[in-house]
Amino acid sequence: MINIKDFSFSYFGENKKSLEKINLSVNKGEFIVINGDSGCGKSTLALCIGGFLRGKGEKSGSLEIDGLDVFSQEIFEISKKVGIIQQDPEGQICTLRVKNEVAFGLENLRIPPKEIKKKLGHYMKMVGIQDFENRDIFSLSGGEKQKVAIASVMAMEPEILIFDEPTSNLDPVATKEIFRTISEIKKKTNITIIVIEHKLGYLEDLWDRIVYMEKGKIRNICKKSSKKNYFSWNNNENGYLGKSLIDINGLTFEKNGKTILSNISLSLKEGEVLSIIGKNGSGKTTLLLHLLGIYRPTVGEVRIMGEDTRNVNVSKLSRNVGYVFQNPNHQIFEETVWKELNFGPKNFGINFHNCEEILNDFQLNDYQNKSPQELSFGEKRRLNIASIKACDPKIIVLDEPFVGQDDKNTELILKWIDNERKKGKIIIYVSHDPRILSSREDRILFLEEGKIVVDGKKKEVISILRDLSFEEFFLG
Repeated sequence: MINIKDFSFSYFGENKKSLEKINLSVNKGEFIVINGDSGCGKSTLALCIGGFLRGKGEKSGSLEIDGLDVFSQEIFEISKKVGIIQQDPEGQICTLRVKNEVAFGLENLRIPPKEIKKKLGHYMKMVGIQDFENRDIFSLSGGEKQKVAIASVMAMEPEILIFDEPTSNLDPVATKEIFRTISEIKKKTNITIIVIEHKLGYLEDLWDRIVYMEKGKIRNICKKSSKKNYFSWNNNENGYLGKSLIDINGLTFEKNGKTILSNISLSLKEGEVLSIIGKNGSGKTTLLLHLLGIYRPTVGEVRIMGEDTRNVNVSKLSRNVGYVFQNPNHQIFEETVWKELNFGPKNFGINFHNCEEILNDFQLNDYQNKSPQELSFGEKRRLNIASIKACDPKIIVLDEPFVGQDDKNTELILKWIDNERKKGKIIIYVSHDPRILSSREDRILFLEEGKIVVDGKKKEVISILRDLSFEEFFLG
């Protein structure tokens, strides 16, 4: 099916090889998991298999699918055989409405309208977006967009499905649904499946082999693994809590006639860490955007350091509220990593001298002169966080900070969060990873349909969520 022999690849303008001497054969119907550190070449390998990097770099060796050289075929020919669900769903969205997006590939393959309608219903139902048919895609949450991308690729029924961290933006309930869907595909079809994933626990009953990559090379290929990476870092207590910096009272927010948040009340003090969890579309990101003044309350008030956000412009709020957006590409502005890290301090008039130290802290020192757009998804995310650290805000807001991170870099970010907490900062983060939530003692707030279901210590929250059948958000 897939035969890769002594294959190396380097992007134009890069001296370093992104892939080096890759040797891998994948049989028809096989289920392969590719694992490895962030930036090790996993996504580049997937894009090479899918034919996306033809003309984008120099290659040596061979990469064939059913005897056809991928790099000598037109992309539309390879797309009949290989479907890729990318890590960033916005990177593969082509239309404005959900039903048009799922139908887009089928229309390009000239599938008859009746058959398109049938496939549309089947695959949208499979991933749980059957009620989104007429929705504007850009009104969806990040996780909902990913589901649209998955349905769009599945509808084309390729022989090979490649999932590049398909659940990185999904809540635990949706994550479980997607992996259940992948499991059903494995059981009911003979499709070859390749999944790039850090969440190995969800896949341990599915894979035939795991490919471990490191620095562009395959280091090991094995059948099954008992490895379970549950994070050991634990901050135990929030410890010192100072004065209140965030006060939200009776916040209700409506948009386009729909109530997104309802009667939210919340206070956070210096030195406090809050994890916000909930299903995709529950209002988590909307709540966070109120802290930066991008959204203003329809009813109620949001006060940051005593000031009502209605009376303060975003530029002033952003000096004290450092915000990492859900999509790393939405806050990259400069042409090199070095300039990107200095962008915030320069605009705020901050005297900033420890650029090299911060890049080193986030494992980015080797990329100082590289374009941020050439980084992997996970590296871009760490650059976003490093850029916020450079501005030294009193409140740090992180919307999915662990997306695209391997275990080592996830723990690096968690340790940074706890160091900032010790300095009296407030840190608020959204995460869908049960391993992180279960290993820590942060305050947890659970949102459901724009309302606070529970806000408290982990033990209390777990007990209530289990009673409400939301146990997927935690391990054990």
